Amino acid sequence: MRLCVGWVLGVALAACAKPPDPAVRLAAECADMGRPSAQRVGACTMLLAIPELDAAIRTEALAHRGAAYAKTREPTSALADFNAALAADPEFKPAKLGRAAILIESGQLDAAAVLLESVIASGEHAALAHRLRGDLNARWGAPDAAIADYDAALSLDPALAAALANRGAVKQGLGALADARADFDAALALAPNQTAARAGRCWNRLRQNEDAAAAQRDGHIAARGDPVLVSAHLCLGMALLKQHEWVRARAAYESVLALEPANAEALYGRGLAALRAGDRRAGNADIDRAQQFNSRVEDGFRRLGVRL
Repeated sequence: MRLCVGWVLGVALAACAKPPDPAVRLAAECADMGRPSAQRVGACTMLLAIPELDAAIRTEALAHRGAAYAKTREPTSALADFNAALAADPEFKPAKLGRAAILIESGQLDAAAVLLESVIASGEHAALAHRLRGDLNARWGAPDAAIADYDAALSLDPALAAALANRGAVKQGLGALADARADFDAALALAPNQTAARAGRCWNRLRQNEDAAAAQRDGHIAARGDPVLVSAHLCLGMALLKQHEWVRARAAYESVLALEPANAEALYGRGLAALRAGDRRAGNADIDRAQQFNSRVEDGFRRLGVRL
């Protein structure tokens, strides 16, 4: 028996008869992507605790809980649930996609590729599978292949905001700033709080020498929406430096260093902010350390008009 409602990573699951009470309410809450992730995890956990739960419903509940854990940046728990779902049903495509997404994030690209090729060959959930393979190709340093996959995803689902945002990031990396901006704007028209698109547009504004305050707004929304999105905090820090907001810029870079203590760009940015605020000892220490990690770290700041 399959759940009649629900999505895993944005993919509609198969619809069939509803599970028996009291599982109906829990199944709906477990599957509800609009519900806070912690509540989804709780509902899925309670659903999975029902001894007589149908095996197919249990598989879907595991995949839903994995997706909720992934959203809250708990990859170990997410991967455990996706693995458990696949142990129960090795061909359950939403769990394959969920596992592939975690593997891409952790750099296990070859293992993710096997899963994605399997899903793409099946013809199921093709839009999300191509979007994830685009992410994979981007990580592999194959921008043309990544763009081709994002194009394929968007041909199947034009409203897939993440594919637009990630395609924009690849184009931006190639220096196609106008094309990248069009993708970021399109993604945000569909999903105004799409954090990757906000962070990408923040950098796009700075690279095109637009108003730093507008870049700051994008960076702030991205960093608030995804506190562990390093590129958002870095862009926010750069935008604040350009506006001579030294205290706030220093705080933005400290948010990065709390996640990545050896991030040379954050160390250099924090050092600049400290120097401008009159704290020469801390500023020089940060800049020296940044240059030990990356002797050319200042180049990125210079290109955006921020100099020591």
